[in-house]
Amino acid sequence: MDLQQRLGAFQARELIDEHIVQTVLNVRCHLQQDWLADVETEQVKMMLVHLASALGRIQRGHCVSPLYADFLAEIQSAVVFPQVLQIHQKILACLPFAIPEEEQTYFLANVYALVLDQPQVLAFVDKTA
Repeated sequence: MDLQQRLGAFQARELIDEHIVQTVLNVRCHLQQDWLADVETEQVKMMLVHLASALGRIQRGHCVSPLYADFLAEIQSAVVFPQVLQIHQKILACLPFAIPEEEQTYFLANVYALVLDQPQVLAFVDKTA
């Protein structure tokens, strides 16, 4: 199932709205254009589906528990964390409302997985600052 179909399924179940769909597609565009990420990989599709799910959840007034502390500490101690944080902050700037810290821990994990899966993304981080 492609990203459009997954987002459509969420929208049909009223978990997200059209504004969230457009926001996620905008983030996808930034990943592809600004960081030259391959947005057709399953990892990126899952990242974007997680983003849509989180935005819908936040819009409904709910929030998840934070990412397991040891895993978050591992991400924060990674040599690539400064670049992960830059990408994370750029993504946050594309979002229509504030994201609770608990949800942001998962966003960081997704960005970290992206740079591990597609290290070429790191070459474009400083160019988008």
